[in-house]
Amino acid sequence: KELFACESLFTVQMREFGLDHSNDPVAQKLRGLGVTAAMSQDFRVTPSSIAATQASVLLAGTPQWLVITTDDAKVLLPAADLARHLESEQTGQIDLLDLPGRRRTLVGISPEATLQAGLDLLAREEAEALYIEGPSEVHASGILGVLTPEQIDACYRYTPGVAPVS
Repeated sequence: KELFACESLFTVQMREFGLDHSNDPVAQKLRGLGVTAAMSQDFRVTPSSIAATQASVLLAGTPQWLVITTDDAKVLLPAADLARHLESEQTGQIDLLDLPGRRRTLVGISPEATLQAGLDLLAREEAEALYIEGPSEVHASGILGVLTPEQIDACYRYTPGVAPVS
């Protein structure tokens, strides 16, 4: 490493096998927690086009997120954006992809994955959030939960008065 001013053979081999050799406390914590420990189950799955009456039913129980399914992708939308739209307009068909709000692109991940693997997948796929894939016997949609980068950050950042995830 010193002679040729490049990484050691061990480091190169670790990267080739997809292993993370960093040993900082944040990386250790992220590798030690699974995505299911941090995921949110406070979501509803819906197609992109729904009637206003269906939207009211969808928002019953005040979910935090809506997972919008299209033919080729899944998108995450805060449920509050739909609630805000319903306050101003109560009739007709609603296209959830046209509502004002911040939609996040979703990519699927296994429930056995770690938070570090989740962050790596977000970076690799250039996605903005994760959905945890599960068997359809557990959830008809095949989605066990959703996970945003903010939720991952909350797992290793100390916030006074908030109990840490363990």
